[in-house]
Amino acid sequence: MVGYSRLAVRRDVALCSFVFRVLRGWLQLPELLAELGLRAPAGCGCARRPTPTLMEPYSRTNLNRFAPLSRAIRVQQYCY
Repeated sequence: MVGYSRLAVRRDVALCSFVFRVLRGWLQLPELLAELGLRAPAGCGCARRPTPTLMEPYSRTNLNRFAPLSRAIRVQQYCY
């Protein structure tokens, strides 16, 4: 009614902006940048399906699946 979004949406937006700032180099966090699984498209870039920029790590447990880094990678796919 007054333009406020839900808390979950605000958290996701904050997480996306944090990952964006790390990737752009506005935040100097080399340890976190090394943990992000960056991927580049193979070949000429004419694939039918676009490949995601960040690779989500495999998680056997819910604790690892919902860890901040895993969640940030999963959420950023919907932010851009």
